[in-house]
Amino acid sequence: MQKDSVITFYPLDMSLQEGEWIVGRREIGSFISLPEVGVEAINLLKKGLTIGEARKNLEEKFREEVELEEFIESLIEVGFVQKIDDELIETEHEEIHAYFENLKPEQAQILFSKPAYVFYTLVMVLGGMILLTTPQFFPKFGDFMFVDSYTVALLTTFAVSWLFVFKHEFYHLAAAKSLGLDAQFRISHRLYFVVAETDITSVWTVPAEKRYRVYFAGILSDLVTVSLVLIIMWIFRESDNVALRFLKAFILLQLISTLWQCLFFMQTDVYYIITNYFNCKNLFGDTVAFLGNKLHRVWDRFSYHDLSAVPEREMRIVRGYSVVFVLGNIAAALFLLSYVVPRIVGTLSRVSGEVRTSYDSIVFLGILCINAVLLVRSVLRQRRQG
Repeated sequence: MQKDSVITFYPLDMSLQEGEWIVGRREIGSFISLPEVGVEAINLLKKGLTIGEARKNLEEKFREEVELEEFIESLIEVGFVQKIDDELIETEHEEIHAYFENLKPEQAQILFSKPAYVFYTLVMVLGGMILLTTPQFFPKFGDFMFVDSYTVALLTTFAVSWLFVFKHEFYHLAAAKSLGLDAQFRISHRLYFVVAETDITSVWTVPAEKRYRVYFAGILSDLVTVSLVLIIMWIFRESDNVALRFLKAFILLQLISTLWQCLFFMQTDVYYIITNYFNCKNLFGDTVAFLGNKLHRVWDRFSYHDLSAVPEREMRIVRGYSVVFVLGNIAAALFLLSYVVPRIVGTLSRVSGEVRTSYDSIVFLGILCINAVLLVRSVLRQRRQG
């Protein structure tokens, strides 16, 4: 870069929200918050002013020295800069490929209209009343065995649980679509848990109060689904067949999925609801950096992170969340060591100790391998993206 260089940007979204400018490139899902001087710098450069001319304008307007080259370097890192003069800037940011492109915003809005919310409320109230007044419908872990065959039960619950996951994520996507935003699905992970997630980073382009629709959409779909199944079970409550037992397993799976979203020490739906409420831009990342700085004091092999740009209001929340983060990760580690690992080791020892293994063990290991492959794939993709 020279002082007479001209900067070309990709199309950028800019919106003023609660006194802060949110600037982002929607097609790669990259968004940052900037002060007024940063937004003014981008606007001046977009008009075709050279770096030197833009710096002069900024220093005259804001009465302070402006390190414009450093600012442009940071914009290159987040994928906003397309060219410097005639030189194309290479970027490693992956473009978001929108899913369900034929789903129009007005069609998606039907799911989040006033009549739809009235229907959801009535269904959930009725389902809640049935659950409270019909104790036999309350799910237990034993309900997973809705048939005598462990293999059939395991394969069925595995398939149905992933159908639930994609239904949950579709509601996030539909909520984003209803606001005119694009989104995509992908397989990711939280600690050692394989999950599906919807990339809705573009939600930062809408006001905070509208983001709740997107963040609550998945949990809303889960609760409505449970309630609808409870109503069906109540209608056929006098029957005693495998279909009714399967519906109880269905409810158990969906409730576990909903409770999972409450583990906000990971980046679950409730985590995003909390960060939106407290207006935290990067609570998870700032917390990891904050704890890293604590470890750096003890062992300098841990990197030090400059958090001076994080407002003190957000730092107070980071300090509180760090306690939840540490305790939650300890609990997850204990669950892994006390339950998951013994189950895996027990099955592996059984397989290795028998010439003819049961279908149950083979199915269990098969599902385990599928999850392991998805987990490794997600970790490698995350590392490639930095």
